[in-house]
Amino acid sequence: MPLTPVKPGRIKVFFSSLRRQILIGVFSLLFPLVTLAGAGYYIYLNTVTSFDSVMDDVFLYGLPVGEVRELLYQVSLPVTNHLISSNAEERDKYLRLKDQINQMLREMVETKSDDIGLVNKEIIKQAYIEWQAATVNADNLVLLRDQINEEEAVRLFNQFDQRLGVAIVEVMLYHQNINQAIVNKRDSVDKHLNNVSYISIVIMVMAFLLSATIIIFFIRNVVIPLQVIEKGAMQFGHGDFSHRIEIESNNELGKLAVTFNSMADKLEEIATRDGLTNLLNKKAILQILDSELVRATRNESTLGLMMLDLDYFKRINDTYGHQVGDAVLVTATELIEKYVRGIDYVGRYGGEEIVIVLPDTSETESVEIAERIRRSLASTPLAVSETKFVHVTVSIGIAMFPTDGVDEDVLLSNADQAMYHAKGEGRNRVVRYRDLTE
Repeated sequence: MPLTPVKPGRIKVFFSSLRRQILIGVFSLLFPLVTLAGAGYYIYLNTVTSFDSVMDDVFLYGLPVGEVRELLYQVSLPVTNHLISSNAEERDKYLRLKDQINQMLREMVETKSDDIGLVNKEIIKQAYIEWQAATVNADNLVLLRDQINEEEAVRLFNQFDQRLGVAIVEVMLYHQNINQAIVNKRDSVDKHLNNVSYISIVIMVMAFLLSATIIIFFIRNVVIPLQVIEKGAMQFGHGDFSHRIEIESNNELGKLAVTFNSMADKLEEIATRDGLTNLLNKKAILQILDSELVRATRNESTLGLMMLDLDYFKRINDTYGHQVGDAVLVTATELIEKYVRGIDYVGRYGGEEIVIVLPDTSETESVEIAERIRRSLASTPLAVSETKFVHVTVSIGIAMFPTDGVDEDVLLSNADQAMYHAKGEGRNRVVRYRDLTE
């Protein structure tokens, strides 16, 4: 059920602060409003402050540790690539990741024990120690690659990988503890919010008829916004990152809603990315396709839809394992992103299937982009071990709006048909849907 936004009336514009509302109530109704003011103060301290604290914990501890965990996962790839190819770009990428991780872990280690607890303090310290030990090996491997033999390089990499693995485990344990602490604190806030309705009933009984008008005023400006926040927090806690709190007010609760929505914006962005490739996930790319089709229809412009599938990818998974397959998929998608334009959208549709939305693009331009991607993948060997590389090709199908379809399902189906036709014709090729109908 949609939440009804709280709309301020003319009087509420003046009563824009909870503190001002409480003071005016006290002078107006004396004793009954003293009780009401006390209740408002209790709600403010025990609910608003607690909820602010939950959001502060998410921003200060939850999001940074999640980010550093992802960086730790990423840092192994440039070290591996540099070990194989001695590529200066991979060395620079490693050094950038190293600086980011160092800075973030130092900030976590320097956090006061009172904020995160002694146990978590020791966990993150240990993670930092293991990371520092890992970087010693990685620095020797990356910066002195030309000065060490293969046996020493393998030994350094194994030590780096072992230390990095321990650091990741420690960071994940720290992350779990921090998340649980945030959940516990949020549950405590929910309990405070559940008491608000009971407090309101007590206030109405004590104030009698004289307090009735002020009680209604406070219900509309304090209780209902808090219930909106409570319901929003519950939906947010259940994974609905698209939910936003609608409170049209400039008081503390309105500011709280703005803070909540800002946090939700950041987490929604995280939720739209594929965890492995960092491409847009299926839900996000389909939403973008739908909105771009609406825009193209309105502007009477063309739009290209590209469906890509890595050829014989199952053979890589079966031969080298899914972990190697994932690494190959990540490297392949990074290459794909290099050959699309800034206005294009790339998303992981499922498995090794990639969808690319090309706004304001002609069929000729779409084919040119597809061919660049195909040639790049076909000519770039991808590492599957320290000494072995594979050549990965891609089959690409292209459907155009409006000539090949005017709605999402039809375009996706036609691009998919064109892609499978490319596979049937021998793979490693680009096929337009209209080639199938001519």
